[in-house]
Amino acid sequence: MRISFITAALSNDGVGDYTRLLAASCQRMGHTCQIISICDHEQVSMVESDEDIQISRFQAKTFPQEKLSSIRQTLADFKPDWISLQFVPYGFEGRGCLRTFPTALMATLPDAKLQIMFHEIWSGVDRLSPFKRRILGIIQKRYIKKMLKLLKPQSIQTSNTFYKNLLEQESLKVSRLPLFGNIPLKNWELDAARKQFIEPYLNSGSSNFIHFGIFGSIHREWNPEPSLSIISEYAGKNGKQVLFTSIGRIGAAGHLIWESMKQRHPEVTFISHGEATSSIISGWLQSLDFGIATSPMHIIEKSGTVKAMLEHGLPVVVTRLGEANNEEMADDAQIFPFHDDFQKLFELLKRTPPRPGLEQTTQLFIQVLS
Repeated sequence: MRISFITAALSNDGVGDYTRLLAASCQRMGHTCQIISICDHEQVSMVESDEDIQISRFQAKTFPQEKLSSIRQTLADFKPDWISLQFVPYGFEGRGCLRTFPTALMATLPDAKLQIMFHEIWSGVDRLSPFKRRILGIIQKRYIKKMLKLLKPQSIQTSNTFYKNLLEQESLKVSRLPLFGNIPLKNWELDAARKQFIEPYLNSGSSNFIHFGIFGSIHREWNPEPSLSIISEYAGKNGKQVLFTSIGRIGAAGHLIWESMKQRHPEVTFISHGEATSSIISGWLQSLDFGIATSPMHIIEKSGTVKAMLEHGLPVVVTRLGEANNEEMADDAQIFPFHDDFQKLFELLKRTPPRPGLEQTTQLFIQVLS
């Protein structure tokens, strides 16, 4: 099968990483793939190659005729059986309002079947969303429905139950395609991981500690309280040092939250490792007792960083629970809602063997297209 993946951007972008990994995995299974980014936001080479996959990159969120002609020719030369649109509204037009993108895309498509993967839908879908975001979401949804009516995709997927339910409320047939982590498991010796990520930060003579962490962006709506205070209180009563670390880009809002936690909890050791290679991140994940998710429970399935934690066998604690109903609670046995009896919760937080998900998701993706 010949598959063309279309995404907004490949530069420093979670969906871009997802697209690269999925295309490479399809290629290893015997399919032929190309990737086209049509709104890339960096000065990039127009054509490159990655694992024998041709990658064509076009800049800017505009669609002049010359650009559309080049995209059309790139697709026509490849002759795909399927086109997989990796969809994020904000990736293709400002404010996520798709005024010109659907028509522009339609003008480039060859005679091939279309699959759409909704990584994001319209804004304002959370029950606690601000009024302005809800109004924007109403406008975005209208454009998305017009896009679907125009493009007539043969298959629609999303990563989580919450989005699936919302899309189905619009009379769409949608299936769930689970995410996979973007951090491959590396074979770190446990002693080596401990020496790099734990021992340099322990108090003199301390060997009793709790090490937990956040991977990637910290959501601006995330409130670390009262969870962090409860963990700290438990640690103090049991003579444990609290080592709270982060890795990756936590974002501007995340930085403010991180600094406020440091000021409020001087008894906790905070370490920010910043951006790192996938090998270093894998070692860090293997050094943790558990991970902290800053995403709310009802969309936890769409978090690639949480998926990376789970694939490394790490238990993940979720503190944002109020927006989820029972149907939207994650059914993964390694995802734990936070509760006040942390001693009881901590006894449940056990590592499991690693369980990489890329191959399984790729197989499901291919089944969708077959």
